[in-house]
Amino acid sequence: ERPFIGGGQANIVVDGADNSIVGGRNGYISASTYSTVTHGDRNKLYDSATSSIGGNTNLIISGTNSSIVSGDRNILYENNQSSFIGGGSENLIYRRDTGGNVGFNVIGGGIQNTISGSVNTIVGGYDNEITSDFYSGSTDLYSNSIIGAGWKNHILKSKNTSIVGGNNNYISGS
Repeated sequence: ERPFIGGGQANIVVDGADNSIVGGRNGYISASTYSTVTHGDRNKLYDSATSSIGGNTNLIISGTNSSIVSGDRNILYENNQSSFIGGGSENLIYRRDTGGNVGFNVIGGGIQNTISGSVNTIVGGYDNEITSDFYSGSTDLYSNSIIGAGWKNHILKSKNTSIVGGNNNYISGS
């Protein structure tokens, strides 16, 4: 078990093994292994392995080798593997379908950006979206897409596609 709390205020570590809260306030780790809350306020890790979180009011559920470095109200959930949110606000990486894990996704920053699927990147911007809405049980969950920046750009059910910037651009089914 060996939990560690280095400092801060009102931090809690329950269940799991070898978890740590380095500092901050109201940090919480439950049912996780080798995971860390680094700093900030109200960051939570549930059912995760070798994941880390910082910033304010960020959340990781069922993450493996995943991180939220900073920012506020960012979320990684539902079997995320090796996914990363660098900062920003209200960004979301999640599993949309019922088959397999998602992973290897990156949101660099920005506000209200969303990724579901695998091997996708949103560098920044506002309200950009990449989704892979593959059928249940599909082994083809990789969409390999990127949105560089801009706002309200969408890549839906597409593979190997890019939107470099701009606004209100839409790619679907390619």
